[in-house]
Amino acid sequence: MPWADLKDLALFYQAVGGGPAIVFVHGSSGNHLSWWQQVPMFQTRFRCVVFDQRGFGRTAAGSSGNDARYLVEDLRALLDHLELEQAILVGQSYGGIACMGMAVAYPERVRGLVMASSIGTIVAERLRTELAAYRRTIANDFAGRTYPPGLRLRRPDLAFLYDCISALNPPRGPFDERRLPFPATSDALASWAIPTLFVAGGLDQITPAPIIRMAASRVGGASYSEVPQCGHSVYFEDAERFNAILGEFLQAVDEHGRRPAT
Repeated sequence: MPWADLKDLALFYQAVGGGPAIVFVHGSSGNHLSWWQQVPMFQTRFRCVVFDQRGFGRTAAGSSGNDARYLVEDLRALLDHLELEQAILVGQSYGGIACMGMAVAYPERVRGLVMASSIGTIVAERLRTELAAYRRTIANDFAGRTYPPGLRLRRPDLAFLYDCISALNPPRGPFDERRLPFPATSDALASWAIPTLFVAGGLDQITPAPIIRMAASRVGGASYSEVPQCGHSVYFEDAERFNAILGEFLQAVDEHGRRPAT
């Protein structure tokens, strides 16, 4: 089995396909299995990498607990292990923290950045204040909000599979978002040179679409795409649409070597 040996743990990963690398980074309800609808689609043109972040799936928590500072260094170490000089990073929710942190800390390693239902490590005061205010209205209770109730009626198979993948993760304590690694400051975002796309679900009950749109507006040159009938897990709820959006972004980066037009 493929494992990357880090200082305090072995990181489980899978890598398939050939070509430019895409690393998919799961959210707090997922693991490497979450990307089962993306890897088959893109592995014919890209080297697709999925992995279990520390404390998820088959990767132990190590000595860090829930310290998010390790997330970026784990991702960098995985790229080193795979001998990847650059990769396009796709981060879902919690996974966006590692991806944007990587872009801040090691921009030369990031060829493109896709933030799915995530504001990453952006520390703009208004953005964080509005997100915190919204989450107080739901008492930070994310259970049952990772996809909208309608999915269970419309696609009970998808809802069931999502829950099964999530149940494979060991219990975890709460994550403290105040301890963000490599924060993306206003100055850094104003001169942002990495092609970046934000994807939001119009029915997202964890990080609402207006918050994602606001985050995108803070990142110089970033583009924004919203899927109205999806919740917090667009990549899972409507993989066809998510893959189309991602495919357009990848094509623009390939053709122009820069960010797509907004």
